[in-house]
Amino acid sequence: MNKKILVILFFILASCIYGEEIGEVEKILNSQQRGVRLTEDLINICTNQLLIKACIKAIELNPNNTTAYWLLCVGYYGRKEYDLAIKYLSKIIELEPQNAMWYYHNRGLCYQKKKDYDKAIKDYTKAIEISPSFAYGYFALGNVYEEKKDYDKAIEYYTKAIEFDVNFTQAYIFRGNVYLKKGDYEQAKNDYSSAIGIEPNCYLYLLRGQIYDTKGEYTKAINDYSEAIKLNPEFKEAYLARGETYIRLGDHHKALDDFNEVIDLDPKNPYAYFSRGLIYGNLDLPIAACDDLYQAGILFLKQNDKKRALLCVDTMKKTDSSSPLIKKLMNKIYEQK
Repeated sequence: MNKKILVILFFILASCIYGEEIGEVEKILNSQQRGVRLTEDLINICTNQLLIKACIKAIELNPNNTTAYWLLCVGYYGRKEYDLAIKYLSKIIELEPQNAMWYYHNRGLCYQKKKDYDKAIKDYTKAIEISPSFAYGYFALGNVYEEKKDYDKAIEYYTKAIEFDVNFTQAYIFRGNVYLKKGDYEQAKNDYSSAIGIEPNCYLYLLRGQIYDTKGEYTKAINDYSEAIKLNPEFKEAYLARGETYIRLGDHHKALDDFNEVIDLDPKNPYAYFSRGLIYGNLDLPIAACDDLYQAGILFLKQNDKKRALLCVDTMKKTDSSSPLIKKLMNKIYEQK
């Protein structure tokens, strides 16, 4: 946690408890930019109920205390009380119109959380008018349009964000996600590759690997899944994806290794049992196959997924029509309301 933030909070709390002015706090904050991104660390600090009470008390002492308004808006945003966050952000904009870029941006975030997209767009646009090179403003607009399913507009604004910040990893990822939704796998792959070049991440390798899978480039897919696993040896999604790709390549033993790893990491993962059951069936091991398919069916039922549980039944019938587990799983399915 930032030591300067801790000092600030100490002064606010102490001054309110003892009824003193918090001018010292304002001196500290006036040397910084208060209107900044709503980071997770800052949100976690400001949701503290004691801090919220302290800020309210500080405003009673000084109705123009923008420090307290700012911390309140962050706290209420963290508590998902967006109307109150908007109220205090609006007050800061009124008091400090000359420093309002991030305040408009953060108020836009609150409106976006409320699904009030028109007001969010208006605030993000206002932030960009104040600073035309504000990359986060363009990124936020892209995000709103993506939520509205206006994918062309979303791409336009994500691209703008990248123009003003070529190392904006999230903008590449989000634009890649939109290209993926549009079925433009090549552009999505390029964006994920750009993001990997800036900040390698196991999820990015997984996403790019899935694109290679879709395009039938299985060796490249396996390489990406393997990179993801190197970055996070407990990344079960990558083991699952790599195992499925090994099946497509006909390498059942390597696929088994990956599904075994998933089950070790997550014994309640139905997909791993189902896929391993399929492999056992292909290897002419019907008893082991039905055991896994039954286990997968039970786990799918616990997720209220009857459709996949029934798929397990059908697969068992094809693997070993005499297996007693078929009737046993069907009874479990009928028992579930």
